[in-house]
Amino acid sequence: MKRSRWLILALVVSLGGMWRVGHSTTLLHRTLKALAENAERIFVGKCIAVREGELVFDEGKIYYTEYTFQVTHKIKGNLRETFTFRQYGLSRPRQVGENLMLYNRVPGMPVYEEQQEYFLFLNRDSELGLTSPVGLFQGAFRVAVDVYGRKVAMNGLENRGLFRDADATRLAKQPLTEAES
Repeated sequence: MKRSRWLILALVVSLGGMWRVGHSTTLLHRTLKALAENAERIFVGKCIAVREGELVFDEGKIYYTEYTFQVTHKIKGNLRETFTFRQYGLSRPRQVGENLMLYNRVPGMPVYEEQQEYFLFLNRDSELGLTSPVGLFQGAFRVAVDVYGRKVAMNGLENRGLFRDADATRLAKQPLTEAES
């Protein structure tokens, strides 16, 4: 009888290790207006370098990815032609032991690819010098060329609800300026 209890306990413990842990991030939905109002810096640019690093403290380490962009359009904030920022977390898993991978990233935090163009709405830097897009994936737009040869920008929500608070009456009477477009 004792032996069967131990077998059941061992089975429960081993099955418990198989359960997948789900990670999610809950965010307040941001419209384009809210993204612009909350951003410290807004720009369009091409990612030209990606480098991972770590900040070391007495209590441990914080991993970050440093991104450098060639800025093509400055929209808001103090920006130079080349702009570098650090974002919390790693861009890809890192091997830290024979059987251990470190994947230190907030779910929903965008990752930028070299030679890819983006339209970014960035928060101000934290005390540690780290930043992120406003609303995480909501404030990071990948720029691509559509089937008609036009440049389009799409965020992690496929732009859903982006213009929810736009004044359609004003837009009908007064179209967007070239800069707003």
